[in-house]
Amino acid sequence: MAKAGGSTTQLWKTNDHKAQKEGQHATVFWTNANTYQGEWRDNKKEGRGTFTCKDKKLKYEGDFVAGKRQGHGVLWKDEGKGRLRRVYEGDWEQDKRHGAGTMYYASGDVYTGGFAMNKKEGMGKMAYANNDYYEGEFVADQRHGYGVLIYANGDRYEGNWAEDMKEGPGVYYYTTKQQIYKGEWRADIAKCGEMTAMEEPGQEPPTAWEMPPIELTDPDMVLGSRVNTLRIERAATQIRGQVVTAESFTEAQLTSLNKGFAIVNSSGSGSIPAFQLADVFAQFGAELGQEECLALLQAIDCTDETALLTFDQFLVCMAVLVNA
Repeated sequence: MAKAGGSTTQLWKTNDHKAQKEGQHATVFWTNANTYQGEWRDNKKEGRGTFTCKDKKLKYEGDFVAGKRQGHGVLWKDEGKGRLRRVYEGDWEQDKRHGAGTMYYASGDVYTGGFAMNKKEGMGKMAYANNDYYEGEFVADQRHGYGVLIYANGDRYEGNWAEDMKEGPGVYYYTTKQQIYKGEWRADIAKCGEMTAMEEPGQEPPTAWEMPPIELTDPDMVLGSRVNTLRIERAATQIRGQVVTAESFTEAQLTSLNKGFAIVNSSGSGSIPAFQLADVFAQFGAELGQEECLALLQAIDCTDETALLTFDQFLVCMAVLVNA
């Protein structure tokens, strides 16, 4: 131990400080068997270099800034017997994968695209080992947003994703059945939509998977109502936990909403029966069916259509509908 100004400093730190590694340097060995060979600045890894982490069996070749991986670099995994497997090549920031890069998974999957703090983020392409292929948006390491997934068997999905699952409007092409589904998805399941035959120019429509006739009086209205309900339910889930108040709307919007609510609340009591919710929305040109209104009421935990609905509760319903 060395004493300086009355304080005690570990000897190795004193010697290390005296060394003050600067510029290109021979291989440096740590007591834990880690090694670094490359450039230094002010006793920290800076510039180009190669760092080997013995216990994690990792090797990094690339740029460093202030002792951390930053810039462009390649990360390798020691698989044993002298074999190195490339894990990642691309941009780094503050020791994390950040920017544009390519990730090589042990499973054989390969991702090329954006990263943010070690996670897939933004636009990217994923080539799966089973020959499926996805191109689209990612958020926090998951397919989220708009994307196209092409399956190894030729099937294809184009549409919205949420938390790695098909969610929202999307189109699925069944190549084997020669059919197309266009509609709403919920948690990877087709919930409500239209199935049509996949017709090629100059070819007869396929008959092997003939669709049964629709016998509803107004199928478009039924389909539209169900689609709206699914979107309301999704918006309610997203908005749940958020505080919706009068401050959530502009002054002009709030004035208009107050007028519409007051027309239905002709008694001036400040509340209306829940079953009159559709009448309020009708003041703004929105025609909602019973199923859509029930979904909106469920967003405010109201299951009784005879219960009284306040203006503040109506504002929550409006916020859900706007986000649907």
